[in-house]
Amino acid sequence: MKTKQLYSINPKNSLKIRPWNVFSQKKIETIIKNSSDAQTIWKTIELDAKLSLIKNLRRVLKFDIKRFSSIMADEMGKPLAQSESEINKCIWLCNYYIENAETYLSPEHIETEFYKSYISFQPLGLVFGVMPWNFPFWQVFRYAVPALIVGNGVLLKHASNVQGCANAIEKCFNDAGFPENIFKNLQIPSEMVSGVIENNKVAGVVLTGSTSAGKAVAKKAGEFLKKTVLELGGNDPYIILDDANIDKAVEACIEGRLLNTGQSCISAKRLIVTNKNILSFTNKLIDTLKSKVVGDPYD
Repeated sequence: MKTKQLYSINPKNSLKIRPWNVFSQKKIETIIKNSSDAQTIWKTIELDAKLSLIKNLRRVLKFDIKRFSSIMADEMGKPLAQSESEINKCIWLCNYYIENAETYLSPEHIETEFYKSYISFQPLGLVFGVMPWNFPFWQVFRYAVPALIVGNGVLLKHASNVQGCANAIEKCFNDAGFPENIFKNLQIPSEMVSGVIENNKVAGVVLTGSTSAGKAVAKKAGEFLKKTVLELGGNDPYIILDDANIDKAVEACIEGRLLNTGQSCISAKRLIVTNKNILSFTNKLIDTLKSKVVGDPYD
């Protein structure tokens, strides 16, 4: 029987970069078990030791920033300069938690009628992330790093078309010295997500994606009482009023819409213009858009 595959396809030329074999159900269950076993040890590790590994992770990112940026440019078409900026943002994230983790995780003592009351921050177990392809490194790092610092294990289901990024990220954590199996990428399509959520060793799920995907994940997570965090799509408007500077408004709308090759949750989805400006704004918008070129991300 032929093994199912996921494909990385270069959006610049529509050529397949390489296939990735979909994991079997048996392999997925083995990974989850091994990750759960690793997490029971990881949660006992002192915070200083965890942060030392985050420092190693920061060094891994800095050392190979060019290669990671190239993988992003090839798989999802992000211009190389923006790809490098995304890796630098991941490095910033590491720095942020290195500096602030101890404060954030300190117990919060609160006044009540009882002798002693406080809020304590404890790991859940395994956190399963379902991530999009538009910011393939950042979206993973922003949930994985704080989850690991607290003492959780991390499972990743990345978008099918950025498996090169997904595997590169897993290697980052391995090269930084994190325990084996504490961060694992699952090479699976969307239809296999439900099975992972159902697994009793998975404690929580975080998703960034479409509203329809969020509904499906929330339904399954609710059915099995799993902790859930969802970041879903919006319908953000730009509103152009009577007193607007048309040149600046057009520039802002185009930059906002074409940000990250047009793939950003905060991009403007609607342009609302008053009757006074509708013709001049529309004509200027069309003329300016015609001047834009779909180019080589390496240029």
